[in-house]
Amino acid sequence: MRKIKLLRKKFIFICIIFSMSITGVGYAAWNDDAAINLSYKTGFIDPVFIMDSSESIITVKNGALSLTPSQNGNTLIVKGEVYPDFNENILVKIMDDGTIPTVFNELSEKKGNVSELNINKNINKNTESYTLNISPNNDEELMQLYESFSTFNEESSSLEQQIEILREKINYYSKERKYEFEYKLSFEQGL
Repeated sequence: MRKIKLLRKKFIFICIIFSMSITGVGYAAWNDDAAINLSYKTGFIDPVFIMDSSESIITVKNGALSLTPSQNGNTLIVKGEVYPDFNENILVKIMDDGTIPTVFNELSEKKGNVSELNINKNINKNTESYTLNISPNNDEELMQLYESFSTFNEESSSLEQQIEILREKINYYSKERKYEFEYKLSFEQGL
């Protein structure tokens, strides 16, 4: 009798397990999941200065400048020696080396009294050009000195005055002045 009860219990357990597994299969048939597989990466902007060679040298009768992009290309370093009457326009090109198209957004200027940066039209889809005019003539002190030279009248001035004005002019040319200018060009994502 004990064996029969034990067999009945086993049979009931087997029936419960079997019915549960049938219910699970039925639930799986009624439930179907939808999945979205997502894979993406973000882009970046990277405007860099481009030059025809690693260092571009501009030499004219009244001075010489070297234009060198920094190691990462984000800064253009301009160095050289020029006479006070130097006045040259330099073409500067910036290329978008990133994966997202960029457009020029804003120009901020620090210490730019001897230079002026003008924006040109785009050369092509991912390159923009700018004209950098460098001219110490824009220096206020120099302008005042030139005005004093322009008021120089040979007929009405005594020989001593003429000599003194010429001395000042020669002294001005013999002085070495250091000029610094900095422009920051901001770019943003654009289409």
